[in-house]
Amino acid sequence: MNFAYGSAGVSDLEKEMRRLDDAHRPLGAAPDARRFMHDEAALCLQSDGGAVAGAGEDDEAILVLLGSLHEPAPQWSGDGAAADDPNAAARYLLERWKRCGRRFLDGVAGAYCVALIDKKSGDLLLASDPFGGRNWFIAEENGCLAFSSRVRALAASGAARAQLDRSYEDFLLVHGFYPFGKTPYKNVRAQDKGEIMIWRDGAAAKDAISASGLWPEMTARANSLQSVEEAVELVHDGFMAALRDQLPSGNKKIAVLLGGFDSALVAAGAHRLGYEVETYSFFYEDAQYNQPHADTLAEHLGIRHHWVKITREIVEAGLGDFAHTFNQPTNWPNYVIQTAYLCDRIRENGITHCYSGDGCDAVFLGYPGTYQRAQMVASLPRAPKTLSRAMLALASIPFLEKNIGHPYRVGLGLLRGLGRSEAARTTLSFRAMDELTLKNLRAAAPEGGRAIDEIVEELSAPHAELELMRRAYLGKAMVSPNRNKLIGSADASGVAILSPYMHPGFKAVALSLPVDLMRPDGAQKSVTGKYILSRMAEEKGLLPPEIIHQKKMAAVDAPVDAWYAGAMRDFMTAQMRNLPFRINDRALQRLLDEKPAECWFRDRIMTDKVISHAASILATYASFTAPFRAPKETAQSAPGWRDTA
Repeated sequence: MNFAYGSAGVSDLEKEMRRLDDAHRPLGAAPDARRFMHDEAALCLQSDGGAVAGAGEDDEAILVLLGSLHEPAPQWSGDGAAADDPNAAARYLLERWKRCGRRFLDGVAGAYCVALIDKKSGDLLLASDPFGGRNWFIAEENGCLAFSSRVRALAASGAARAQLDRSYEDFLLVHGFYPFGKTPYKNVRAQDKGEIMIWRDGAAAKDAISASGLWPEMTARANSLQSVEEAVELVHDGFMAALRDQLPSGNKKIAVLLGGFDSALVAAGAHRLGYEVETYSFFYEDAQYNQPHADTLAEHLGIRHHWVKITREIVEAGLGDFAHTFNQPTNWPNYVIQTAYLCDRIRENGITHCYSGDGCDAVFLGYPGTYQRAQMVASLPRAPKTLSRAMLALASIPFLEKNIGHPYRVGLGLLRGLGRSEAARTTLSFRAMDELTLKNLRAAAPEGGRAIDEIVEELSAPHAELELMRRAYLGKAMVSPNRNKLIGSADASGVAILSPYMHPGFKAVALSLPVDLMRPDGAQKSVTGKYILSRMAEEKGLLPPEIIHQKKMAAVDAPVDAWYAGAMRDFMTAQMRNLPFRINDRALQRLLDEKPAECWFRDRIMTDKVISHAASILATYASFTAPFRAPKETAQSAPGWRDTA
């Protein structure tokens, strides 16, 4: 287990640190716990010796690093690459701070967060990388500060004097994520990307990390393309350069989380660069959920593939402990839980660096469902709000919502979109549940909650001028569990998890390419998007055609709908007792059922094979709200309502 936490301005530091230790203890004992204290500032780093967490100290400062730096790091003078050893990377950043002061992270690429104590001034600095890869969770109150890489730790420890914040509960349960750095807890926020907080004498000041100047030559090439052939060369050069930047130099044995084409290309690229690659995939007893062509790739590259068996017991255990491992609720919990489980198997096999295809669909316009939904939503007319509300009032029939389920909620979502701006309804078109679902389930809405439409308009407004597809895929990235999955899985296992598609240089190059290079009209074999990437893989001989042009299979696919309805029903019902509101048990049981209309919709219409989003977002939210569940004395006597305590 790899994580860090600390505090400043707290009068009884040792007591406060012990409370933080207790909060993290459910994560498992760590063999290496390093505690650094100076005056009234303290840092604690716990690491199991993996490739995720490192620290450095000298007479002037203490620095803790979580995450990974990419190569070439500015003025890196150590042996090997920055990715080799997080302690060496921490010492490197410490030297940069001594030379550059607060500008020490300018131009440093990677997915990282840094905490630093200046022994001379007593300042505490907290920094999160400008590319959104990692961040701290911060609590400020009455001149005291506490922070952690695990949001649940701050609430459980008491360091933040945290209370439950339900003002964004409706938006979370409908759209599946917290916006604007919000968390389930009052006084606890996610640090903004690229932010440096300087804590001095009980007050905070802010600075920013500069991310400018990365890959200037590659960016210039992207802005002056003259042909598809030039684009193929650019994408190839950028992809291979991103891989080189992220790969360790000393240890040549790496793992790849293998799903479809995106991750297969990563495995092929690393293999071409001379690395010993082993691939890992989920295995289910029901073969329809197993990724195709995993064995084809192993044979093509001459590498070893591992099938890791996934059972409902693994998902159940992960849901029960969800908030201790991951930082945000999600409607795809099986995917993030299974990845953490798989990374544990990777670490058991002695591998500390792992690579994935995460981020590819977002920048190269994959995700067939996102593409189809964006086209459909954009084609709908905008109706006056009064007309939209009248139509919704007529269509919102609780009996139909309970018995038809997700397909009915999709229809209600389309009606709700008619009253929103074009930018709002195309940016956030995916919904885990509907407001009517909440009304059926929840005894009362939280006081002071923000209106969902208001939040959606605020989130989408900055992107109104983007092309339709770029806007739709940006919205998909907001909802995606990938970042939550990568951070939680890496910290839990000690395995560094990176993706070339999330490399800030390559990502910028991909986002600068014309949309028609991703999904050209009439292009053969481009139904899953990513046309230029697929063409590059084929022309450069990285993968055989059957892997490149395989039908897209969602990484989130698993038999969770059947598990929720059957073997996991009692567990899910018990898990909902941790919600901070009274729940209608009858409505909950209908939510867990596999309804005929939902099965038809999932099997015939949807591009992925999981439809139980509403139950999943409730179950993961419950893991974060467990310490704040509704008291028994507030229970209603109305039939069907269950006291969640």
